[in-house]
Amino acid sequence: HLRRLVRNPAAGMAETTTVTFNVEMVCGGCSGACQKILQKQPGVTDIRIDMDGQKIEVDHEGEVTADDLLATLQKWGSAANKAVSLAE
Repeated sequence: HLRRLVRNPAAGMAETTTVTFNVEMVCGGCSGACQKILQKQPGVTDIRIDMDGQKIEVDHEGEVTADDLLATLQKWGSAANKAVSLAE
């Protein structure tokens, strides 16, 4: 199951970076929460959630960094007792 969300299709003026996270997601509630959290981050332009592969790919631009996004997901992971890490 690959779910895609395009947050800002008009973006493209700045350089876009893609980062992949390993995220323990067991249901649609988990993936939905992650999507909602990431959508709120400035500079996020696209989110792709792969429930089967337990991965989330995020395209972002501007000042937001992979570490910022990771910290946001880890905060959710800690509260939900789910593992979150930066994919290598």
